[in-house]
Amino acid sequence: MLGQFVMAIVASAFSGQAIDAPVLAEGQSKPAGIWIDVRTPEEFSQGYLEGAVNVPVQVIADEIYKVTVDLEAPIYVYCRSGNRSRKAAEILHQKGYKNIVNYGAYEELKAKGYR
Repeated sequence: MLGQFVMAIVASAFSGQAIDAPVLAEGQSKPAGIWIDVRTPEEFSQGYLEGAVNVPVQVIADEIYKVTVDLEAPIYVYCRSGNRSRKAAEILHQKGYKNIVNYGAYEELKAKGYR
C-alpha cells in the first residue's frame, strides 16, 4: 500500500495528475511541506487547509518565489476540482521545482481528514 502511494507521488510529480490522497486516521497529520491553494482569493477565504498559502494558478509562475526558492522543497498543490492544481504542478515543474504533488480537490481532502 505504501509502495503504491510513493509510486503515485513520483508519477504525479512528473505528470501533474492528482494523486489519490490517502485517508488520514484521527490524529494523523498531512505530509509536512509547503501546501499551496491555487484557487482564487475569494474561494480561499471560504475555507482552506491549515497552514496553506494562497497563490492563484494565474500568478503562480511569477509569485512562487515569495513562497520558496528551494527547488527541492516538497510542494503540495490543491484547488476546487484538481484542474487548476494540475496546471499549477505543471508550471512549477517547468520552473524547475522537483517535488511537487497535486493533491487535487479541496473538498475531497477535507472529507479524508485533511485540515
